[in-house]
Amino acid sequence: MSETAAKIARLVSYSNHMAAPGRRLPSLLINRGTESAFSTSDQQQIGVFHYRLRTMGGSSRIRLLPRRCGRHSGTVRSIENSGHDIYKTGYNIRLEFGLEWELRPGISVIHCERQAARSAVAAIAELSHGLFEPLELGIRVLTTNQPYGRWYRSGPEPAASGGHWYLKPAELQAYPTFEGAVIVDTEVVDEAAMLAVVDTAFDLQYELQQGEWASWDIMYVDNTLARLPQSLAPADGEDFIVDDIDNRRRDLSLAVTRRSDGAWVGWDGPGCWPPFSLSAQRSVVEMDHVSYATVLDIDICVHWSVWWEHRSPGRIMLDRAVDRLIRSGWRYSQNPPNGGGYDVWS
Repeated sequence: MSETAAKIARLVSYSNHMAAPGRRLPSLLINRGTESAFSTSDQQQIGVFHYRLRTMGGSSRIRLLPRRCGRHSGTVRSIENSGHDIYKTGYNIRLEFGLEWELRPGISVIHCERQAARSAVAAIAELSHGLFEPLELGIRVLTTNQPYGRWYRSGPEPAASGGHWYLKPAELQAYPTFEGAVIVDTEVVDEAAMLAVVDTAFDLQYELQQGEWASWDIMYVDNTLARLPQSLAPADGEDFIVDDIDNRRRDLSLAVTRRSDGAWVGWDGPGCWPPFSLSAQRSVVEMDHVSYATVLDIDICVHWSVWWEHRSPGRIMLDRAVDRLIRSGWRYSQNPPNGGGYDVWS
């Protein structure tokens, strides 16, 4: 048995013992363009290892290294993947928060709706501190007359947006989720700018029937710039390298924005998932003659493995941000996730 075949056999044996849902298994790193340098038996062993990873649902894969990585031709190394990956469905966290009001003079249902939206903005801003920068915010305002928050038409009137408002930095192109959005340009999408859009949406005088009020159903951030852990920041003048799995683009070079507070990276255009995306929903409302209650849900989707790998510097940054929300009264709406899951890329 060749040295290569023996090493692969040890990897297969190791994976038999270490296989577990969500566990990151060892990888095969092979120089790109040198696959034919292996013997037939070695190639069969490589196939066995690859098949074993797929059947176990392991999160590692055979990775072809580009020639510029400087590996010796025809060699296999049993080490963890050194690259980082982008996935549509990478690592998801859902949090919820309950708000209750006593309806008394000076406290109206519309006030409660506005405060719920402002609470969602505050949560997004708190989560983002030191972790990511929102590059947009969308909110959809709807009309309701149902005590449980069921909406019955697409938007209150008159509203040029049909109820959809979209905030973005002035220099960036707009990619609103819903058609007909009112585009609001700002210097930076910070908490103050997001709150201003929410207040503007609720300050409009809508044509409402008896028993109706302006509400909202979703708030979203689908584009972000994220701060790299210091240990992963490339040297000055170098790009950050990732694999865009959904678009099957290997070794994608992304420009790094360097600031006094660190190195920041983001998507390279439509079709590429940003480091983080978030959505907040006003999910449950109960009302009687004396009280009003709302439950908010926030879905946090981590698309880049930099911030979901267990015990990695990026994951520590994410966990600290989520912990801040937990301490402020938010809670997991499902069991706390314990690791990112993604498909084997063959």
